[in-house]
Amino acid sequence: VGTMMTCGYDDQNCEIGLIVGTGSNACYMEEMRHIDMVEGDEGRMCINMEWGAFGDDGTLNDIRTEFDREIDMGSLNPGKQLF
Repeated sequence: VGTMMTCGYDDQNCEIGLIVGTGSNACYMEEMRHIDMVEGDEGRMCINMEWGAFGDDGTLNDIRTEFDREIDMGSLNPGKQLF
């Protein structure tokens, strides 16, 4: 979110923020009418993806390769922050 806000300061057309470094995450601007979790449908909202933990519940197990598993097992936190 901070990345998008910083870029948006210089360019009001900025629609996404993306971090790719020691981890990754993204956010984007969404129309309120597409967001069921809050009331109201006017305006826009910043959606923070928080995708780093995607797969921690096993949803990626079917597509993980032997290399994915090897790297994960050698990490500081095996089974966490898989994506």
